[in-house]
Order: sequence, then structure tokens, then C-alpha cells
Amino acid sequence: KNNDYDQIKYWDERLIEIEPKISLLNENLCKTINKHLKSSSLVQGFEEKNPWIKELTIEYQRGFDGLSNYSDILSRNLEKDRILKRTTEGPHKRSFSILLNNTDAAEILSRGQQKIISIIFHLIQREIIIEHTNLTPILLMDDISSELDKENANLMLKYLINNSVQTIMTSINFSHLADHTDVVLFHVEHNGGCSNVK
Repeated sequence: KNNDYDQIKYWDERLIEIEPKISLLNENLCKTINKHLKSSSLVQGFEEKNPWIKELTIEYQRGFDGLSNYSDILSRNLEKDRILKRTTEGPHKRSFSILLNNTDAAEILSRGQQKIISIIFHLIQREIIIEHTNLTPILLMDDISSELDKENANLMLKYLINNSVQTIMTSINFSHLADHTDVVLFHVEHNGGCSNVK
């Protein structure tokens, strides 16, 4: 930001050095997630009611034109980046796209279907953490009844119960939880400045 060319050169060299490692990690992560999307019992449990899930994939974008050498991109952008006082292309600009038949899923799926995807990705993330660390994370899910129909909520709860997934979830409407004897409910009431748990 102070237009010190030596500092820009130094940090560009560090970015050039670390970019392939960041890209490889993210590409491998997407491959792992896509593998889980095709083979996980979690996904298979949702597929009968939601057959579109079979076409779901995640794709990684590097944050720059992957066809060009990253050092060439930084050199080409140097003057523009000095004016803007930031590096406009690189691994810090990376993104992930959730695709359905190669189309952005957000463009074609309802909010309820997007909620299902969110749940599936969180549960796949948990599976990956267990595989790579032998740690068993506690799952936190906020406002689970929002935009999720009862049948899909039941599929999710069935998976959580069958796989002994310790979960803390909040919900304004708990009617979809009432049929499950393995679920312990706590009711929080607000009264003035105090909250009471029942």
C-alpha cells in the first residue's frame, strides 16, 4: 500500500512459491468431497427423495487464469495492482462452485433444496475430518426447521441417529423432532432480560 517495489517483489515471490501448494490442497479437497458425494451412505439416504443430488459436484476456481503462469499474471498486473493497492489475482481470490449438471446450483434449486445441500456438505465435512484426524466433531445446526420439509428433516435425523452423531441443533418449530425418541429437547424461554431452560 506504500508502493514500496521491494516489498511488492518480496510478497509476490512468496505468493508464487505458495500458490501451487494452496491450489493442490483445494483441488484434492474438491476431489475428496466429490468422491463422498458419489459414495457416501449419507448422500444415498437423501437420493430417493432428492434424485437431483446424483448430479451434484463441487468445483475449485484458483482465483486467476489457470492457463497462464502465475508469475506472468503478477508481472502483467503489477501497475494495476499498485494503483489499486492490492493483489487482484491469486489464491487469496479462490472460490468454490456448487454445481448441478454443470450449472450453478443456486440458480436452479429452491431454498429448501439449497438447505439440503448445506446439510449434506456439513455432514461430509464431518466425515472427512474423522477420516483424516480420528477426531469426532460435535455437529452444530442452527434453525434446522427453516426451509426444510418434514420428510427431509426425518432423513437427516435418521442419519444422525443411526451414525450416533452428537448434534446440538436449534429450531423454532420442533414438531419434526417429536417423533424421534432418541432426541432430547430443551426449551428456552425468554422473559424480560432472562432466559430459562426447561
